[in-house]
Parts: sequence; C-alpha cells; structure tokens
Amino acid sequence: MKKKSVTEIAALFACLAGSALYPSVASQQPAWRDFSQRRPYTNVYDMLNKDAKAAVDPAGIRYYAEDLAHLLLPSNAGDKYIGSFADRLAKAEQEAREGKRKLIPDTKVVEAYNEMARKENPTAKMANLDALRLYRTDSYPARTWTAVITAGRNGTNCYPGEAIFLLTVLLPADGDLTPPSVPSLPYPINALATGPFPTGGYRMGYIQGSQTHRQIVKEFDAVAKALGI
Repeated sequence: MKKKSVTEIAALFACLAGSALYPSVASQQPAWRDFSQRRPYTNVYDMLNKDAKAAVDPAGIRYYAEDLAHLLLPSNAGDKYIGSFADRLAKAEQEAREGKRKLIPDTKVVEAYNEMARKENPTAKMANLDALRLYRTDSYPARTWTAVITAGRNGTNCYPGEAIFLLTVLLPADGDLTPPSVPSLPYPINALATGPFPTGGYRMGYIQGSQTHRQIVKEFDAVAKALGI
C-alpha cells in the first residue's frame, strides 16, 4: 500500500478539523418547537412571519417549512410524514429562492384547494381567485406578514411556502377570502371555522378524523404534486 505523504496527511487532518469546526446544516438546525410552546407567545402568524424572515439559509428555510407543514397537516398525519412533507417543501422553497425552479402561479393554489374541497365535501364552494389576489395585495395580512405574502415581489406567483400558507387560510374560509370572511387577525387557537372542513385550531387539521393515515398521506401527496413540491 502506498504511504501517504506528509502533505497528504496534513490535508486530511485539516479536512477533519474543518468538519468538526463547521458541522452540517442538519446539526446546526434547531429542533422545531410547537407554536404554543414558544415564549414569548404571540400571534401564530406573527411567529410564522418571523421565521419566514429568518429563512435566509438552508436551516432557516427548513424551520420555516416545518412551521407550514404543521399548520397545514392534521396531527394524525404523524410526525414522520409531517417531517417528510417539510423536507420536500424546504427543498422547493430553497430552489425557488435560488431561481432554480419556477414559482407557483396563484391559479395552481386555487386548483389545489378546489381538489381538496371536492374530495372532502362534494357541495363545497370553489375558491374565489379574485378574492385571493386581493387578499395578497390589499389586506391586513398582506401589509403585516410581508415575509410570507410576496405579491409585492412576485405578482400573481408564489414561493412554495406562500402557496402552502394560502391553503391554510383558504380552507377555514370556505375558499373565499372576500372580507369579512377572513378577520383582520388569524383564527384564534381552538376557534371553529365555518368552511367545509373541521378545524383543529391553529394546526388547521381539516382532514376528517375518520380518515386513515394512508388516506391522509394520499390527500397531501396529491396537494404537493398539484403544486409541484
């Protein structure tokens, strides 16, 4: 076996030392904490917007994606699936921010909502695209959560994270964000929604509790596919 030179050994040592000094993104990433466990406790969407502002590197984007996955998916989707959904969302979000993938048209968000609505309730109203666009450009949320809502920067297109966020507000509003369907502040924890889905509070678990884990996974995989996530 060929002996390594002193130079090669020194280079190997430097590489190992560097990896110790600069751990991977995964090891740097803080463990996700439930909104209700964060202090000081503020409005859920204020916390989401704060995380969106901090999403400037892979670790920050992953944390923001997990916020959104927990907001959209019901708790009985299970931590493993919620985590995998967050992984996919984080990858799509980072690629979109780096210009490596196209943004998501707001029409695709409406289509994804409508497909969910039809599956859950055949008589559900379809989403109002005009109201959604007005919500993104001229509403309290649009003026307040500017890191999440990006119409000012992206027009009728959305980052993947914003597309998921819009689903979380469309679902309890029965697809229609025309004022006063959506209050100036988000639904409080444990508030009941009037839309076609039962709500689990801020987690927004709209899928019926009677659905199996397999059905939930199938439903949200379809949502991800519709949005290209």
